[in-house]
Order: sequence, then structure tokens, then C-alpha cells
Amino acid sequence: PADRGRPARGTARLPASGVRVALLWLAGALISGFTLRRFIGPLDEGILMQAASRMADGQWPWRDFGWSYGPGMPLIVLAANAVLGDSLLWWRLVRVASDATAAVLIWALVRRWRPRWAIWAWAAAAVTAAQPVSANPTAPALACALGAVYLATRGRAGWAGTAAAGAAFLRPDVGVVAAIAAA
Repeated sequence: PADRGRPARGTARLPASGVRVALLWLAGALISGFTLRRFIGPLDEGILMQAASRMADGQWPWRDFGWSYGPGMPLIVLAANAVLGDSLLWWRLVRVASDATAAVLIWALVRRWRPRWAIWAWAAAAVTAAQPVSANPTAPALACALGAVYLATRGRAGWAGTAAAGAAFLRPDVGVVAAIAAA
């Protein structure tokens, strides 16, 4: 117990927890951001932009047009386009933030039970999440799902349910899995 606050031999000690989380998030965003403008998926990105455009005209997924996911991602793109102008960049920035958030949540989950493995789990998550780039809501849904599990492990059932609902709003299948995992 007396050694609990000291780093293991051969490991670097990062700054206080909040700063550590911010540094890990920024590093994860840089890793994911490397792919930000590397590839354009005209089909996937076109379908996402078309869904946002149709929703701007008052149509709704599943009711007025076919859509494989929940309404969350087109709504995010619609709001960003309304405020910042039409661009594919907005969903890509959401993906970068989602990738960085997922990597930090994996670090936090692993750190609780296997502290020495946490940084390696973060690195694996950050690098894996950065590819492939696709215009679908999987990245933000995954971040919400991991958030639900993290919050559940901290005894925050209400917030865990809210995070699982956020995952379901983006991808109903991931939301179901998040709710089961959080429970």
C-alpha cells in the first residue's frame, strides 16, 4: 500500500490525473488526425452528406429514406453544416475526437485493473481507431459505449444509461451492446 503512489520501476511518471488524461487525449487526436485528410470515401461521405441534407429538408431516416444507422450522425453533420458551412471536414473532426476519447476510456478501464498495461492499451486503441476512415457513426458510438462501461464501473448507473442511449442514437446495435455491457 505504501508503494501505491510510486511508479513501477522503469516506468515514467506522468503529471497529475487531469493533465495526464488531457495529454493522452491530445496524443490520440494527433494520431487519428493524421488520417483526417488522407482519403475521401465518395460513397460513404456522400451518403452521410445526403442524409444530413434530407434531414435539413424535414425528412427523417427510416421514415422518409433508407438509412443503416441511427439519426445521430446526420444530425451532428446537419448542425455543424448549419453553423460552419457545408463540408466533409465536420464529421471527420467528430471522428478524431471520438477516436481520442475511446482511446482514453480504454486507458482508464485498463488502468483500474492492470495499470502497467494501460498505456499499451491506449496506444493500441489510438492506432487501431485511426484506420480505416469511414463516414459512419461507429467511432462516436464506440466512444459512447465505452463511456457507458466506464461510468458503470464507477457506480454512475444513470450516466451510464445516458451514454448507452447516446450510442443507440448513433448506432442502435452498439447502443444495445453498450447497455448490456454497462449492466
